[in-house]
Amino acid sequence: MIIPLALVLASILQTGSQTGNPIIEIQSDLSVLDHPQSIRAYQAAGTLLDAFGPPVSSDLSFGKASGKKPVLWVFPADFNGDGADEIAQVFLKSLKKGTLQDLQLNLYLPPPVWDSNTQKVASTKKLSLGSPLGEGRVILVGAINPDGEGRDDAFVIREWADGTQSIELRKLPKKKKKKMKAPYASDATFGLVVGANNIAACGADVDGDGDQEIVCLRRASGQPDQLLVFEPPTELDGETGPAVRSDLDVDPLDGGANLTMQRIDRTGDGFDELIFIRSWGAQTGLRAQIVAAPLTVGGELGAVEFTEPNLIVPADGHDVAAVFGLAGYSAVPPRPPADLSGTWEADFSHLANGSPESLPTMTGLNALMAGADTFSILFPAFNPTNGTYSMESASIDFGATFHKIDSIATGATYLLQLGVATVSFVENELIVTGTYAGNKDPNFGPDQTITGGSFVWRRTSS
Repeated sequence: MIIPLALVLASILQTGSQTGNPIIEIQSDLSVLDHPQSIRAYQAAGTLLDAFGPPVSSDLSFGKASGKKPVLWVFPADFNGDGADEIAQVFLKSLKKGTLQDLQLNLYLPPPVWDSNTQKVASTKKLSLGSPLGEGRVILVGAINPDGEGRDDAFVIREWADGTQSIELRKLPKKKKKKMKAPYASDATFGLVVGANNIAACGADVDGDGDQEIVCLRRASGQPDQLLVFEPPTELDGETGPAVRSDLDVDPLDGGANLTMQRIDRTGDGFDELIFIRSWGAQTGLRAQIVAAPLTVGGELGAVEFTEPNLIVPADGHDVAAVFGLAGYSAVPPRPPADLSGTWEADFSHLANGSPESLPTMTGLNALMAGADTFSILFPAFNPTNGTYSMESASIDFGATFHKIDSIATGATYLLQLGVATVSFVENELIVTGTYAGNKDPNFGPDQTITGGSFVWRRTSS
């Protein structure tokens, strides 16, 4: 069973001082011809929140999910052994005027900054991976590191005319347009369960020993989905043997359905969890859920550790196909564009002599990046604000300058000293958040001390 690609996710999640895998979202717009795809990378969350954080980098033109080169699978793979995953993409290409269907694999670096192109670093040569048609057709491709050392390898699961399935391990290409080498390990009887299909599979280190196992999500008509963990074969015509861990009923509660499964190290502790895309129908939509693998044969998946409840629903013209963690990746904080002119809004809230107060929303114009690292913005009734921007930390240091606001609404003059602000990008728009302190000079009465000040600047048009 081949699941056409539409959306891939991976996440950065933190617990305490441990840092887990980062998040990549690959989204396909099914309403557009040839289904253009986009990648969005997500920043770390400081706690286990039931939602992904804002995106910090992207590639808005990553592949297509239909047309001449439909994408079938996307998964993480460390092809060069540096400890950082690349993004592997397997797509279908028609050769010889459509008479031959050939699978090809590309490996990309994740996008470094917002709206940047992923860099292809390796790829297969044609007619070296296989075809999704005919005898020995390829039904799943993924990455696995069976010995915990060096580069990841590829596993390829095939289906034969009698309905049985086999698995083979092969080396990933090291450079562009390289022919994949012949299998170095295989099991001809893998998936010999009559009437069952492997609908998803991944390499994952579920026991924390440094070696990845093969985790399969299997489905048989009229039966609940099963999750099986196997030791990979170590030689040609070898054996995976019986499952070393399993859960024979992994159907979600309340009538949900499993769409995909992949790996993610949620906390960075060396134990891979499993992340599912699950559906509860058009009304509820799609969710990403992270659970631990079963501990024993005939065991159970762990309790849901994390839920992202706001995935795109297929009814809105998008689809979901996979979710995975991406190890060793951190996006470079983007530099604000030189032209920041347009309409900005500023919101301020603070304590004046211990009482909460919010200044009226103000609009501003003429923001810019002056030179390489100076940020400037002008608000009416607010002195120009200038600060030094750091791309390493995506922050603006406004120094010790006081800024004056004359507020007609509150009948007072404010002197505010801004601190260090954080810069973030959401849907390619710049948002600046920070803190301040100072004093308030009312028209009547003594000055008041301002504490706990926080502001948000957001460009509303460009």
